[in-house]
This record gives sequence, C-alpha cells and structure tokens, in this order.
Amino acid sequence: MSETSRKVFEIDLEVLALVAGLRAARAFLGLSQKDVSNGSGISVPTLNRLERLETSPQHRTVVRLKNYFNNIGIELVLNKNEGFYIKINLAALEQLKERYEKGEPITARGGIFKGK
Repeated sequence: MSETSRKVFEIDLEVLALVAGLRAARAFLGLSQKDVSNGSGISVPTLNRLERLETSPQHRTVVRLKNYFNNIGIELVLNKNEGFYIKINLAALEQLKERYEKGEPITARGGIFKGK
C-alpha cells in the first residue's frame, strides 16, 4: 500500500503498545509471523497488516494476541504512569537459551541471537 493510499485511523495507546510489543517480542525471540499465527489463530496477512498499522485490530484479535504472548511467557504492559514495557519471564528466556545452545537458528529479522 503506498503512502498516499494508506488508510489512516485513530489508534489508541493500547493498540500501539500491542503492535510495538508484537514486533519487539517476535524479533527478540526469533518468532516469525507464521509462528505467531500458528499459536494465536490469527492469519499471517492480518498480523502483517496489524504490524504495519494498516488496520485497527478487532477486540478478539487483541485478546488472542495477549493470550498467545502470556502463554509463551511474555507480558505486554502499558502503564499510564510509566509507559510501555515487555516483561519476558525466565521460562521463556530458558527456552530461548536452549534453542540457542542446540544451534537452532533464531533468525527473525532484528533478533539478537543467531544459531551457532
């Protein structure tokens, strides 16, 4: 979609935090959009449009994404006083460490870890 034809919609901070968290968590943990799609039941094209802020997510999409991330040990937190942050629990970090130590590629664009 070109910049001139891009649909602009009103976005609230919760949605913006969700999108930022989705992209950041995917990059850090080496998850593809397909991984998130498989775990959340949200289609890859929908995730792609959401990450590019070309659509405003429906309530059920937000719930599914939050549930997916909570289930893999990631909490996306929007605190009106402190801002937005991503909390990754130790179990999720341990799984990432195990993947890395096995030499599995962890290669999502922007990921900080690469396979051995």
